[in-house]
Amino acid sequence: MVNILEVNHEVVLHQVSYSDAPALFRLIDNNRTSLRAWLPFVDFTKVVEDTEAFIGSLFVPGGSRNLVFTIRYRGEVAGG
Repeated sequence: MVNILEVNHEVVLHQVSYSDAPALFRLIDNNRTSLRAWLPFVDFTKVVEDTEAFIGSLFVPGGSRNLVFTIRYRGEVAGG
């Protein structure tokens, strides 16, 4: 079950999925300098497969039960 939380008519929080990996990787890759100070995983995220692996780790049976959401602005992934 995918969780979706509507913030307003333009902003939606959408539970992360594998299909989000390319957009999330592009956001990380394009903003490395500013994100590095806040997110320790930035330097370990070198290819889109690293983002896919993180997303996959969220769905391992018996693993973390954390919910991770993307922020979508006007239907496009704007952050996570």
